[in-house]
Amino acid sequence: LPEQHLAVKIVDTAFWITVLNAALITFDAFIFQPGANDWRATAPRLLIDIVRLMLVAAGGAFVVSSVWQVNLGSLLAALGVGSLVIGLALQETLGNVFSGIAMISARQFAVGDWIRIGDIEGQVRSITWRSVSVTTLTGDVVVIPNIQFGRDRVRLLGADQGWVRITADFKFAYDHPPQRVLDMLNETAATTADVLPQPPPAARLISFEDGGVLYR
Repeated sequence: LPEQHLAVKIVDTAFWITVLNAALITFDAFIFQPGANDWRATAPRLLIDIVRLMLVAAGGAFVVSSVWQVNLGSLLAALGVGSLVIGLALQETLGNVFSGIAMISARQFAVGDWIRIGDIEGQVRSITWRSVSVTTLTGDVVVIPNIQFGRDRVRLLGADQGWVRITADFKFAYDHPPQRVLDMLNETAATTADVLPQPPPAARLISFEDGGVLYR
């Protein structure tokens, strides 16, 4: 069959798709397969996805240009208006993607770090294209859009000292002596697993309220 025959083009396309898939598998195995104590073990998932997307886009452009003889310049020009409409429709999604890229570039925090953004506090579980998953102290998983990290102030907890201070409020009745309550709270905190002896836990009387005394 001649080179421009439809069946030949379909076979060529299938061949190059197979080659591209094999190249991606090889690239992933040699570049992003986690090793012992090296940078690949902590490579963000978002970075891996971006590299893969770029490789797929380059391979797709090659197949469209060489096999199907499509002028990519004309194709991009024809898609210009459509891309604008799609971009407006996906404005928030694209904002999340670019916010995620900015976070990866700045390396402000990574999986395993403790962060506080707004009223959400917890440990970073994963960083993806559009969101960051955080596990709170209650065991809940909160999915935060990446664009929110560009709007709100993010506090990285325990970044320098390696520990984080957690506060908890309790209310006791007025007939309980305050010093006895403070001693009990300090003793309970000191004997709780993972609570450090230095700096020691500290209980304080905060305020007198309706129905009881508030301690922290």
